[in-house]
Amino acid sequence: MENNITGLHKSAVLVRFITRHWSGKKVDRNIIDEVAEKHNASPDVISVSKKIMGYDVNKEFRRIQAKFRNNVLFPLTLPWHDSSEDDDGSVLTGQRLCPSKNFAQLELEFNKYKADWEKEVKGFLDRYTSEVNNAQDILGTAFNRSDYPEVYELESKFKFHLPVETIPHMTDDIRLSHSKDVADRIEADVTAKIRANVQKGMTESMTALSEICERLSSSLDNYDPKNKAKHPFRDSGVEILRQQVSVLTTMNKDVFGNRPEINSAHDKIVRVLAKFSDTDELRQDSEESAKLRQEVSKGLAETKQDINTDVLGKMFGGSNE
Repeated sequence: MENNITGLHKSAVLVRFITRHWSGKKVDRNIIDEVAEKHNASPDVISVSKKIMGYDVNKEFRRIQAKFRNNVLFPLTLPWHDSSEDDDGSVLTGQRLCPSKNFAQLELEFNKYKADWEKEVKGFLDRYTSEVNNAQDILGTAFNRSDYPEVYELESKFKFHLPVETIPHMTDDIRLSHSKDVADRIEADVTAKIRANVQKGMTESMTALSEICERLSSSLDNYDPKNKAKHPFRDSGVEILRQQVSVLTTMNKDVFGNRPEINSAHDKIVRVLAKFSDTDELRQDSEESAKLRQEVSKGLAETKQDINTDVLGKMFGGSNE
């Protein structure tokens, strides 16, 4: 893995998903005082917020955020730094490592979601004035015109960005600017941080893959074609697995050090998925379909065990049971 670590700045970049939307909520001190007085309680222990538009204005914005994170960002990247919150309340998804081979796809998909986001923002701003008037009927005496920002103020409360940075690395300029001892110490520190982040990314990535295999195997074991609603088998589980596997080869080659045990897990999953061309083949009420469900479930359970033992187990000196 060492060669991958020292040359990682050549094969990957860092991205950070920054997103923000207006809350559409307001704390109402008057109602707090009224509730406190009614119940003979201190206002300090009462919390009352109202949806000042009369509905949850952020449902669609949260949907776009979640779909981009879950369907694009997380499958194509690895965790690098933890999430945080900016001074203006923007949610900063922790920096994530994106192999250069994945970046074009990441950027393409991001632009699609950004277009959806901007369309949603424009629609909301266009409706804003009329919806404020409608909110007055819904909120009744709780309506307060001063709660509502002007339209031009609202636009800045929505963000959907994906800034890109290079991975820190030792350059000739840094070496020439310091003594050999200092330069070596800087290089050792940078390398150690990169190694720790790669280890973290590999751990989370392979743990997630193991858990996906386990959930899908369990879902097939519990599925009853005569009572589909009790333990439903959803296409989304298979799609998530396909998505994870599709980027695993690139991750392993460009980031993880081309570990044979990861390639082995990848190949096993590919063979399991090749047992069926359509998920409906797994849902039929027939002996053939029941046998197929059993084979796929067994293959996924074995792969999960292999990941825990051969990948995570070797990383931590014991299986990840």
